[in-house]
Amino acid sequence: MPYLIMMTVAGIVSSTARTGNSLLTLRALDPKDKSFAMGVMGTFMAIFAFIPYPLIFGAVVDSTCLVWESKCGKTGNCWIYDQDKFRYYLHGTALAFMCVGSLMDLGIIWNAKKRLTNFYDDPIDSKVEKETTNGDNNNVIAMTGVTLKANDVETDGVI
Repeated sequence: MPYLIMMTVAGIVSSTARTGNSLLTLRALDPKDKSFAMGVMGTFMAIFAFIPYPLIFGAVVDSTCLVWESKCGKTGNCWIYDQDKFRYYLHGTALAFMCVGSLMDLGIIWNAKKRLTNFYDDPIDSKVEKETTNGDNNNVIAMTGVTLKANDVETDGVI
């Protein structure tokens, strides 16, 4: 039971970093660079996280094997694992990668402090458009970037 509680708390804490990383990335860049940065981030995640993690954790799990199957002189599957070593190696490896990631996040925050003066303010990218009215009956047909056809919506002058 303590293991389950610890893993639940660790999962919640580690998942909160994803939103912060995305916000930091999007707020620290100029608007024209945001889509490129998201693409580069996805590429780096695939190259440095999603591709090597099965190899790394597979090697960690294999290093805890006590008895290997052997057929015709070839090594097969593991039959018995050292449970204590398995637990410590598996979670120790995950903890090591999380610490490295946290150190990198701190380095990025430290370097990006100059650009993040208004981190919690809304970006000034959105501009409110002026209301455009139809000349015949003064129905609003465009407001704040949303276009409405006067024939499709009964507005009675209110939107």
